Amino acid sequence: MVSWIEEAGVVAYQIADFGNGRVTTFLTWPEEGVHGGRVKMMLEGTLALVD
Repeated sequence: MVSWIEEAGVVAYQIADFGNGRVTTFLTWPEEGVHGGRVKMMLEGTLALVD
């Protein structure tokens, strides 16, 4: 798992499953007027290794 925080307040967590070729990323960022003050988004995709 890799995680990072960007200057604009975006927080990202990324999990790479090399055995199954999948990657999942969970993002949050500040947004007034939403529950908890942060928007949440989960993205899933395929992972390909490039030589």
